[in-house]
Amino acid sequence: MNMTMKEGSTKPNSVPLSEALPSSLENALASLATHSRKIFSLKFGSLLLLALSVSWLALFASDRLWDTPVWARMALSCSGWGAALAFAWMIRRTAFDRSGSRKWLARQVRNRFGGPGDRLLGIIELTDKRHEEHTSYSESLYTAALKRVEGEVSNLSLDQTFDRKPAKRTGLAASAFVLGLLACFLVYPDLSENASWRWAVPW
Repeated sequence: MNMTMKEGSTKPNSVPLSEALPSSLENALASLATHSRKIFSLKFGSLLLLALSVSWLALFASDRLWDTPVWARMALSCSGWGAALAFAWMIRRTAFDRSGSRKWLARQVRNRFGGPGDRLLGIIELTDKRHEEHTSYSESLYTAALKRVEGEVSNLSLDQTFDRKPAKRTGLAASAFVLGLLACFLVYPDLSENASWRWAVPW
């Protein structure tokens, strides 16, 4: 997509970045960002709960077989908490930081839909450059490309950009293990309380 004018023909643009794209594209990207936050929050939030639940249940089962030594308790507990912290960081990074980036969202559209997403990314990159000083571009070509992208994006099912299956699978797995943990507390309350102390303070 070549939208460059001859050298020396520059046209600085003073339009605020938030107003640079048509409202339809801005709304589509905002909706996609919300969708992304929900999916990745569910996915990594479920993995966080799964890591803690598996860690606790492993220690509970180990204590039923033998007197779990300190090193084993620390390994089980620290692995669970370490994984949970990693998934919490991934929630922050992907569900919020990355989902707030228009370029990142456009790349995901490109990965899913190909050409339309690639052209959307190109328009976003060009829009950003229009706000830089000494940037050359053809206003007519930019407007034509913008209209084309606007039409293409309106015909895409953007809610299909992200695969929901991994989030659903991890959500079901986390639910199953959390229910198993709660069942232990209902059936063996004293043993579960003791296991919880040994898991929280393994040394």
